Amino acid sequence: MKRKSLLISLVLIIFVIFCTIYFPNVKLKCFNDSEQDEEMNISKKIDKIKYEMVTGTIKEINEEDGKRSLLIEDEEGSEYIFRINEHTIVLTFEKLKEGQKVDIIFNGILTKSIPPQGNAIIVDGLKL
Repeated sequence: MKRKSLLISLVLIIFVIFCTIYFPNVKLKCFNDSEQDEEMNISKKIDKIKYEMVTGTIKEINEEDGKRSLLIEDEEGSEYIFRINEHTIVLTFEKLKEGQKVDIIFNGILTKSIPPQGNAIIVDGLKL
């Protein structure tokens, strides 16, 4: 139950961060009809965003030219590469290590390469 409430909280935090970054000019105010229609279109775009989570073990941590990525293997043996950038939220009290179990929340978009690659939004490093 705690994990579920934590996940919901994290998704809400991501939503607020996303809105702040990608819609900085949107402000709360009274609407006339044309402004309300425009605001409705923005809301529809936000509603289409779907987040997904992969739980797995860190097999490899890469850092090249200041860019970091994690090679993750999930419980089914599938591998993924997730890039970590300045917008990625890393929730852990200790440094990420190979062999550590993590939850990765991402926007649901992965490349068709092998292994699939995506951008991590939140990395939650679980205890070893």
